[in-house]
Amino acid sequence: MKELDKIFEYLNDWMKLPKYQLERRVDIFFSIYLEEILSKKLEIGKEQIKEILPEFPLRKEKKTGKEIYASNNADYAVFVAENEKIKMYLVELKTEMDSISGIQKEYYKTAKGKKLKEILKDIIEIEKKSDQWRKYDYLLGKLERLDLIKINKDNGKNYRKEWKVITDNISKDKIEVIYITPINPENCEYTNITFKDVREFLKNGEGEFVKNFINLLVNIEKYNEEEKNRRKSKL
Repeated sequence: MKELDKIFEYLNDWMKLPKYQLERRVDIFFSIYLEEILSKKLEIGKEQIKEILPEFPLRKEKKTGKEIYASNNADYAVFVAENEKIKMYLVELKTEMDSISGIQKEYYKTAKGKKLKEILKDIIEIEKKSDQWRKYDYLLGKLERLDLIKINKDNGKNYRKEWKVITDNISKDKIEVIYITPINPENCEYTNITFKDVREFLKNGEGEFVKNFINLLVNIEKYNEEEKNRRKSKL
């Protein structure tokens, strides 16, 4: 446990350094509790959460009529069974309020306006052009196990598969976006979960790990409140 205590000690200290990217370090900790956090926020059973996929690709919009086969990435895509269909939520984790950018808001706004079948078709199109097609095949394989897509043609182990979307199991609801942030953001267009909410959801957790994690959340929240007040005092 001493090693674990040291990890949290470093995180609590290093998050105050100018170039330290805390979000990239703590996302794995959040992933452990994401099922519980989302089930409580959305008021659903944990068993309804069928898959959580990190760094989920969202195809960039075409410019001047030219197709683009590249993506922005959501921190997590969460696939939930609702009314015998699969619905997708996109989750964005922030440890600093300043990192909520206009560009990011725009691509989430675009994604929110789409249905899941469109997102899936976009990923299939990106895979066709990507040099990392093996990784995309692995992602598509996970989506296949959710009965969202299927192999239309298998060209063998060392070649790209051809994929097709299965619409029968896909919810017709549009994508929902959820932000997890240290404090409440101003003018948030999406569902928001604050670190205070997370701490409340996890307050009955047992063991040193969850206690260390909650303490880290308190310190991140406090740091962001101090930064917010400092900026206000300059106005």
